[in-house]
Amino acid sequence: MKNKIKNSAVIFAILIAAIFTSSCATERFGREMRTVSVIGTGVVSIKPDQATIVMSVRTSNADLQTAVQDNAKKMNSVQQAVLSVGLSKDDISTQNYNIHREYTWENNRQIFGNYRVSNEILVTVSDIEKAGTLIDTAVKAGANEFSSLNFGVSDTTGAVEQARILAMEKAEKAAKILATTGGASIGKIVSIQEDYVPYNDSARMLNDGMLMSAKAAGPTPINAGNTDISVTVHVTYALQ
Repeated sequence: MKNKIKNSAVIFAILIAAIFTSSCATERFGREMRTVSVIGTGVVSIKPDQATIVMSVRTSNADLQTAVQDNAKKMNSVQQAVLSVGLSKDDISTQNYNIHREYTWENNRQIFGNYRVSNEILVTVSDIEKAGTLIDTAVKAGANEFSSLNFGVSDTTGAVEQARILAMEKAEKAAKILATTGGASIGKIVSIQEDYVPYNDSARMLNDGMLMSAKAAGPTPINAGNTDISVTVHVTYALQ
């Protein structure tokens, strides 16, 4: 008899514990579900403060040595011209050097042509106002191909911080509107996730029109414009 009473007491205690645990879990689960998730995006527009220009000297001759020497002479002139604009040697770096021979096929025969030599350099300009003058000067010195012009920002730290603040403000505003419309109010932040794509320089191709302008008497017009720094946040708020 005593064993039956003891067993019944144990079973009763287990049932009470199970009910209590289930009740707590349900309450906790319910609280966790009372949230609102929103997205906020902050955009800050800033002006680039530096530019990089990729330029090349290309030469061609039936004699390899002549093509190489001609290219070296012109590239030396181009680099001296770059320095004359106020840049330093540290602002110039070689990107590519290539030698190949032209050829065609006639009657299943390979006909060789001239040797082509290409020397490509990357020039970094800290003062964008000098970009147009740099292009003009380089062309007159012998540069005959420009691959790209990139505008960049040397330090985006401040802009990113501002974009984050704007993103969080927009997220909070959206959460308040949703919560109020649903008859609730927002509480503490439960989670924050940031989507920030590191800033990439904006590349622009230098076309033949710009090259012709550089050869003419007038200066080559260069306008950096503005670039946007964007940060997006995913924020979850507790509802009250």
